[in-house]
Amino acid sequence: MVFMSQLTTLYLSDEVLQLLRERRLTRPEELELSLTDYVEILYPKATSGKQHDIALKLLTELFDKTELSNREARRLVDSASGRVLLMGNVLPKMRKLGLIETDNQDTPKKYKIRVGRDFSDIFDNLAMDWVIQPRKIRKKKQTTTQDRN
Repeated sequence: MVFMSQLTTLYLSDEVLQLLRERRLTRPEELELSLTDYVEILYPKATSGKQHDIALKLLTELFDKTELSNREARRLVDSASGRVLLMGNVLPKMRKLGLIETDNQDTPKKYKIRVGRDFSDIFDNLAMDWVIQPRKIRKKKQTTTQDRN
């Protein structure tokens, strides 16, 4: 299953979808996705191998240290092309989805990267809105039908 927005594509593998369905139906407290599972959702290894490796390396280091400077993040990547992917693709996508947050308001060349808190909020809100969509649509149809009569 693929979800796309203007700049962000998410891929949920059959395995991850199955785990999420089982969580809902059985024991939610026992499901733990690995960091690799989360990275696989953002960057499927099959189609985005280099971004996958960069994102996994970044998040692993970030979870160990809780905060990285942008220079430390760039040092995690071996090649110049990898650094371009990190700065132009991986970091912006992870920031947009709320997986990371940065404090680059002061100087754009020097900033800190931390684990974000918005990721779960974004998807909780998306899921809650999805649940109420059928009611909204039915109510809108009823209002339209009543207006015609």
